[in-house]
Amino acid sequence: MRKIMADYSFGELEFVKRPQKRKPNEDFRNVDPNAMNAGMYILVPILLGLAIGYGADLYFHTKPLWLILSLLAGTACSFYNLFKLIPRNEDPKK
Repeated sequence: MRKIMADYSFGELEFVKRPQKRKPNEDFRNVDPNAMNAGMYILVPILLGLAIGYGADLYFHTKPLWLILSLLAGTACSFYNLFKLIPRNEDPKK
């Protein structure tokens, strides 16, 4: 007996019900919005630090100095942003 995707049965053929399609927004309804922005909280400070460091190196004619310093500052800001996203366990007695 052959199985065919359909919503009904007929004669010798056994029809199997098609899986229901999910709505596009259904997967993201239970996701914390801060978690969805975590990638931007990491990427933006690092890229901004690289751009500022590159510009400072061009302006002051010091090739890797400001690029490295601003990359480290951007990375530190990224970790600080992620640290702020971590939920805190508050005292339940309050």
